[in-house]
Amino acid sequence: MNYLLQLQKSGLLIVVALLFLSLPQQAQAQFNRQPYLQKLAQESVLVAWRSSTNAAYEVHYGDSPTNLTNMVASPASTKHGVDLTGLEAYTQYYYQIFDEAGNAVTGPEFFYTAKPDTEPNMNMLVFGDCGVANSDQYAVRDAMLNEAQNGAFDFGIVCGDVSQGNGTEYDNLFFDVYKDITKNYCFFTAIGNHDLNGYPSDDGTAQVFLDDFYQFTNNPAGTEEYYSYEYGNVKMICLHTNFENDYKAGSAQYDWLLSELECRTTEWVFVYFHQPPFCNGWDALWYIPFTPFFQYDGEEEVRNDLVPVFEQYNVDFVFNGHMHGYERGELNGVQYVTSGGGGGALDSSVPNDWAHISVQNYTHHYLLVNVVDSTLTVNAIDENGNNVDQFSITKNSSALVAAWEATVSPCDGDAAIDLSTFLHPRATTGGVWSGIGVTANSFDPTGLAAGTYPLTYTVGTAPCTKAETHEITVTTCPVIVQAKVFLEAVYDTINNEMFTELRSEEVLDLAQPFGRSPWFYSGTESVADINDIDVNVVDWVLLEIRTATDSTTVVERTPAFLLKDGTIVDIDGVTNGVNFYTLTPNTPYYIVVRTRNHLATMSSVAEVLPNATPYDFSSALTQAYGTSQQVEVATGVFAQIAGDFDSNGVINYADFNYFVFEGINNSGYSDGDLNMDSVIDADDFDAYFPNASVEGMDEVRF
Repeated sequence: MNYLLQLQKSGLLIVVALLFLSLPQQAQAQFNRQPYLQKLAQESVLVAWRSSTNAAYEVHYGDSPTNLTNMVASPASTKHGVDLTGLEAYTQYYYQIFDEAGNAVTGPEFFYTAKPDTEPNMNMLVFGDCGVANSDQYAVRDAMLNEAQNGAFDFGIVCGDVSQGNGTEYDNLFFDVYKDITKNYCFFTAIGNHDLNGYPSDDGTAQVFLDDFYQFTNNPAGTEEYYSYEYGNVKMICLHTNFENDYKAGSAQYDWLLSELECRTTEWVFVYFHQPPFCNGWDALWYIPFTPFFQYDGEEEVRNDLVPVFEQYNVDFVFNGHMHGYERGELNGVQYVTSGGGGGALDSSVPNDWAHISVQNYTHHYLLVNVVDSTLTVNAIDENGNNVDQFSITKNSSALVAAWEATVSPCDGDAAIDLSTFLHPRATTGGVWSGIGVTANSFDPTGLAAGTYPLTYTVGTAPCTKAETHEITVTTCPVIVQAKVFLEAVYDTINNEMFTELRSEEVLDLAQPFGRSPWFYSGTESVADINDIDVNVVDWVLLEIRTATDSTTVVERTPAFLLKDGTIVDIDGVTNGVNFYTLTPNTPYYIVVRTRNHLATMSSVAEVLPNATPYDFSSALTQAYGTSQQVEVATGVFAQIAGDFDSNGVINYADFNYFVFEGINNSGYSDGDLNMDSVIDADDFDAYFPNASVEGMDEVRF
């Protein structure tokens, strides 16, 4: 199966093979028509199939065959077609169909979403006049299947006569033939004369064709008969040219075509439909009165009505079928390529003599069209895999690309941002930026309220423009508070820093420990892994900010990490200081530092925040609010007082009881571990005992 080939490189071969082989044969037999892809786009694709009975199914899809986390249901019917949405451009996905009982009916199959205009490469399969179910069609199919298994193309177009019969049956002529390709790749089809329902009576409805194939409906009539789409830097336009009244000047399709061509934004423009405007080959036994040499030489009405349009709007390529062979030529800047060798009986050269047709080869074949930026190469390949023709074209670049991506979330006090740095490398420069906060090429978040702001980049000249809009999120700038404090029982007098054994022995809690009594902090700050915590961290602390006018009023508090040098840092591991989001910048506040088992301290003065240098509690006894609220641990170095096991702001017998309750020789992360060496022992009691009657200021007590 070709999905197995696709998965070999990813190491998923065995898993997926087992999944497929485990499917019961009766499950696979539920379908009259195997799954096929349609309406391929950057963010969606349609999966269609037909079941033998009226039954409901589910399509599961995701980014790997073992991670099909999305699901869309198809209600009870024999005809099924569901859209897989919410996809990302040019990304590999997988889908699998299950019955309503949850049984897998197919194996997982892969597909790629369409490429955006920023992708320089596009590879397309082209063929036509295929639906006969003979050995020639199967031989061409085998060659194309080999291309598919080698990832040689992104999608395909079929230039009409998908059925070479009367347009009433497609399973035997198309879906069964190409099922091993169309389950992974999308074929966009054009209506040929044989696809008209009941051909050759030509009632014009093509009702079976339109029921079996799902096409885009982006024309005013909302019909699937003609449509357009973009893939990479190519615009594709499919026309329905079986009746002149449907495409002549003034018709709805003609006017739609003009509107599609009027504003060119892609590098290349391809138009495809069934009947060619020119051909030299035809069935020598098919005589047409009143024509040169009594032979069909192309569609005269197409020459009269559409060729002038192609020339006026600089269409690059016109792909056709109808003539069963391969011809190409350039006329007035337009390349005309006929590829009608998909399986039908071959035509031959007849006396027609269109001088611009430079290559003719009447063999069964298909085309591979490869686009790389402004260079295009076409290979015509026969059913044996041999090249029967190759040519390349290079042109001047004309694409408009407006791609960009916002990669920052500025805060309301940040400097203006140069938006041009967000442009995709392939984006067209010199465009216009618009949106709130935009001046020329800059976005200034200063003074903007926190929220999302849509910004648009537009290139081209009205009315022919291309634009892309993304949102930039503006946040409230944090006020960064810097402080420094030492803890008495943890201070290393030899190295003049604190011990970090809780971190080095990996017993430090990953979540902030202040959600309990007496702090009752409601935040959920945490880190995912011990390795996300800096090796210099001593412990968690709780930083409180209070108003300057009332030192008992708490404005905001947040947990942070205390480093061995006494500095307090945000848990994000980036901020040099601690982020606060409700403070008013350049305003004085009191700073309070709380720990799990040392007496809390408050700054002796209100500090203007943000502060450029840390408020250093350790530099003087008087840096702490009140009297004797710190202890000198080294000459000129002051620290929080050890022993407040219950953190209520008073060191007394209750703390001893708390210490005893914690348990001597208890190890791990514990409030009773005063010196933070991960063990509760006599050393912790010895650090507590000298301070047994110390009281903190009322402002820091609980």
